Amino acid sequence: MLLPTTLRRVAQYADAASFVAATAGGGTVTDEDVRHKYTVLREHCVALGRLPASVLRTCHFFPVLLADSPAALAGKRERVPREMLALASPAALLATPEEAVERLRPLVKAGCQYFTVAVSDPDTLRLLAERVVPLLSVSAKWVSEQSS
Repeated sequence: MLLPTTLRRVAQYADAASFVAATAGGGTVTDEDVRHKYTVLREHCVALGRLPASVLRTCHFFPVLLADSPAALAGKRERVPREMLALASPAALLATPEEAVERLRPLVKAGCQYFTVAVSDPDTLRLLAERVVPLLSVSAKWVSEQSS
């Protein structure tokens, strides 16, 4: 869990704020959690005289496994150690590309600019590149245009 001073220190010293949906990474499980943390970060930046846009806003997911069908996803999931899944729990992204977009799009709308992901298989990387990122890029552009 982030200490009350962490976001103040990020505003003062950091170039990026990266959240993860695990307790150790700030516990940003929902888009509301992310929105709240970015609001607090923005307030700290303003109080310090820093442009809030100068801090890159990211979220991290691990492990990330994507597959075209629930059956294919189950096969990939079987290869991940149960201990890792238990540790990662809400930070894991195990989904079809459509489910991944559903999970990530609200985070983009909440202000997340980039996602860092722990990908271990080429098929997941291909699905991210071909079927997830293009749809999220459209969402990010739309959010950017709306905030201008």
